[in-house]
Amino acid sequence: MSGEVTALGTGLADGDGPAAERAKPAGEALNRYEAHIPKGLKEGVEICQEVGSPGVRLMADFFHMSIEEADIAGSLAEAGDYVRHIHLADSNRVLPGNGHTDFATPFATLKRLGYAGYLAMECSVPPPAEESLRKSAVYLRNLI
Repeated sequence: MSGEVTALGTGLADGDGPAAERAKPAGEALNRYEAHIPKGLKEGVEICQEVGSPGVRLMADFFHMSIEEADIAGSLAEAGDYVRHIHLADSNRVLPGNGHTDFATPFATLKRLGYAGYLAMECSVPPPAEESLRKSAVYLRNLI
């Protein structure tokens, strides 16, 4: 978020006008090198507010946020209740704990905000997969 903007749910059908048209094709936004759509949480929140539908919310992606956002935790705090889903990947697009992304500060922010949305891994898993997944799960549990 800056990472990614995604339209979750079917609420987009409720909106019309320029914001709804910009949001419809979004799917999963990428980063400034891959797409010409909003790249930051702030831009995503503005679209959600313009559309005005509770069915249009954001998906944050730690990998893309590490490229686009100056402060991942601060961006999450500013977006607040608009974030409903989060993709987890480290700076190298590998399991969290295998790169240089700070997960501790953003996770503390999410906890403070009472975030109750989904967290999903969207990354590669280095071999041996079972050991790598276990190590990353322990890393994340310690932060949560």
